[in-house]
Amino acid sequence: SEMCIRDRYKMVQDVKPGGIFMINCQWSDEELNQHMPAEAKQYIAKNNIQLYTINAIDKAIEIGKLATNAGMKVLVDFHYSDFWADPAKQKAPKAWSSMSLTEKETALYNYTYDSLTAIKAAGVDVGMVQVGNETNNGMCGETDMTSKCALYNKGSEAVRAVDANILIALHFTNPENAGSYASIAEKLAANNVDYDVFASSYYTYWHGTMSCLLYTSPSPRDCS
Repeated sequence: SEMCIRDRYKMVQDVKPGGIFMINCQWSDEELNQHMPAEAKQYIAKNNIQLYTINAIDKAIEIGKLATNAGMKVLVDFHYSDFWADPAKQKAPKAWSSMSLTEKETALYNYTYDSLTAIKAAGVDVGMVQVGNETNNGMCGETDMTSKCALYNKGSEAVRAVDANILIALHFTNPENAGSYASIAEKLAANNVDYDVFASSYYTYWHGTMSCLLYTSPSPRDCS
């Protein structure tokens, strides 16, 4: 990301000779050349590394416009990680990895606000924003519920600041575990988390029969 490059993280040195290095940024080629450290340029040239850039915001806008033009509202899902986030992987972006919780709150707010502002300004009809993805066990490297709730609220605050009409979803998984969602909901309420939708993943391979979605039922369910 741009922050990683500005802060001189040595990400490219992890790429093997002849490998591919892709950077998610909104810079032009000229701006990237200006910001990239000399040692990174030298490593890329010396090791014959293929360098590519992708602008995730522009790609989100492109896809979002297709949906909007088809009459659909768009769900924007923020994973807040350099990798796909799921229950086993909730690493903070490398640029945020050494931050305190307070610093992460600020970074998460700014990233959410700036990204969503750009998407909305391009004419995408955003109906819902998901603050995190399958965050049962963590988000941005934070694993205790109090810290996660602080991050949820910063994401929610950013969404409300951009457009108060956008619904805010918090996203969890493992609906087959009886009582788990009720427990999470109680903790969200205890920490005064601002959200509209309690969202759940559901895959028959992982989560069993459709009866497992009836997580409010106090009786045992068939999750075989």
